Amino acid sequence: MDMHQIQQFTPFTADHWATLKAAVDDKLAVASDTGTASRGGITIRWAYDAQKELLEIQLMDRKWFDPSEATIDQKIHEMAEAIMLGK
Repeated sequence: MDMHQIQQFTPFTADHWATLKAAVDDKLAVASDTGTASRGGITIRWAYDAQKELLEIQLMDRKWFDPSEATIDQKIHEMAEAIMLGK
């Protein structure tokens, strides 16, 4: 498994975190502040630190026929940024 770039988002408040978890609920089961989940050949790792208001998300693996790593990373970035901006 290749190691992919870790994306960091800060300040990522508890409200932001709750919004993100609700937004991805139909795609990934995010039951805790740290974890790993897979669906459709894509595996994501996350770690949320409420005290630091820091969210880290990392693409861990993808099937060869899925969107490129850059496309997946961009989608993650756009979703987190939109939540932080209240969109």
